[in-house]
Amino acid sequence: MNIRNTPIYFENKKIDITTSFGLSKPNKSDTYESIIKKCDKNLYISKENGRNQVTY
Repeated sequence: MNIRNTPIYFENKKIDITTSFGLSKPNKSDTYESIIKKCDKNLYISKENGRNQVTY
């Protein structure tokens, strides 16, 4: 499925949707907070590189 090219309508108006994801593979030494921090960093990298991307 291509989200970017799938028409989405809200109140009879077409809206554009973008998707960006930041992922991280946890290490044994990671804490919940460190995993979230890595994912958040990767999410912003995806957005900075043009959106509609997955960074891990």
